[in-house]
Amino acid sequence: MFSEDYRAVKSAVVEKKEEEEAEKEEKEEKKEEGTVEEDEGEEEEEGNMRRKKEGGRKKWERIKRKRTR
Repeated sequence: MFSEDYRAVKSAVVEKKEEEEAEKEEKEEKKEEGTVEEDEGEEEEEGNMRRKKEGGRKKWERIKRKRTR
């Protein structure tokens, strides 16, 4: 019974790894062809985080200027 469960789990893990490898290969092929569409969502998130950081920095710079007056 234990060996059957072990075999089932092991085969599931192997299948998952094969699927992941196939997906990676597909992505690499698309990159080589130049048909990969970049995730615009990630770029937008990075831009938003950058703006938040810059906004926070500007806010603290204003506060520091007020304190030093």
